[in-house]
Amino acid sequence: MFELSPAGIILIDEKGNIIEVNSSFCETLGYSRKELIGKNIRIFASTRIDNEIEDNISRILSGKQLYMKLRILKKTEHLV
Repeated sequence: MFELSPAGIILIDEKGNIIEVNSSFCETLGYSRKELIGKNIRIFASTRIDNEIEDNISRILSGKQLYMKLRILKKTEHLV
């Protein structure tokens, strides 16, 4: 289901490091899986939302749900 999902899915660890992505995520953003695994999720964000990313990770780790819509940077540096 993870790989076949038409929605882009990304899994990160508690520090925001990418541990897995599906093909849809890679296709949407123009990256290969190899380029993303081990990188930090902050590569998709502008520096102005860096604190928000940290807060969201903390929120998830504390067991709270997080619903959000983000505009993220593609490999070509265009917002999606």
